[in-house]
Amino acid sequence: MAQEAKVAEIVVVGRSLVDTFLESDEFERPQREKTGTHRLLESFVLGAKIDLTRVTRTVGGGALNAATCFARLGHTPYLISTVGEDHARVDVLAHCHKERIRSLAEVSHQPTGESFIILTKSGERTIFTYDVGSHALSAQDMLVRLHNGTALYYSAHHLAPTQTYRIFKSARGHRMKICWTPGALDFADQRRFQANAELVDVLILNESEAARVSGEETLRQAEQFFRDLSTPYCVITKGKYGSLLLFDGLTLEAVAPRVPMVDSTGAGDAFASTFFATLLTQEDPRNALRKATLNSASVVRHVGSTAGLLRKIPNRSVIVKVH
Repeated sequence: MAQEAKVAEIVVVGRSLVDTFLESDEFERPQREKTGTHRLLESFVLGAKIDLTRVTRTVGGGALNAATCFARLGHTPYLISTVGEDHARVDVLAHCHKERIRSLAEVSHQPTGESFIILTKSGERTIFTYDVGSHALSAQDMLVRLHNGTALYYSAHHLAPTQTYRIFKSARGHRMKICWTPGALDFADQRRFQANAELVDVLILNESEAARVSGEETLRQAEQFFRDLSTPYCVITKGKYGSLLLFDGLTLEAVAPRVPMVDSTGAGDAFASTFFATLLTQEDPRNALRKATLNSASVVRHVGSTAGLLRKIPNRSVIVKVH
């Protein structure tokens, strides 16, 4: 799994956005009615005017979050994403320059993607995303840029599973290690999902996604579906309840440390990118799981998906305390 070098050159594919967080004392939690795996967190009277207590504007998106994490951990990320010809593009590119991310951005005639996030005092949130510009990035655009790195981190994207398959096959041809964090489009066809998953080295998805693609009702039942894949490492995250790592016929579990929850945005990206980066430096998968858990826990203590990303992972005495 590991590369020979301690510093990896990682091509990162996915979204780059500008996130605007909205906070207010008037945001309510009137009920805990379940809608699938999510809950109704806020209610608003149509036509009402709501006073905000704080507005925070920062950059985000799965690919940009991961690229930031890789850069802070000492690796060289090449970001393949789209931006528009607008002020938000300036924010994204300025962040890349500051964090030493090598941007291979495609400029779209559409606006740079944006998310508007209603953030509650408990750290839970509802996200509204507008990102038509990412459709300007084609599979061919990505294929011609793959040669820049020795590893590929492929986050949720708009491409059809057949196009994702092309990209993964090409990356394998370049002998790149691949980490995949799939999105909604990838779960529609179980057969195609399996074909793509079997081309990657690391597959990371959350509990609800695991249930959806496996067709099973419980996580324990879903485990067998993922064991039957030839993917060397499969991680299923469970939010504040930690994560499961499946590899070599083993199941390892990490319990998330108890920390003040300010904002959960980007926690999954921090986990996935830290796990992959650690494996690429020849470390034991158990340590990768622990480090990923610690970085994810750091992110949720801050508003925004990159503010809490660690620049240095704690020493071994801290890492081994993660169980």
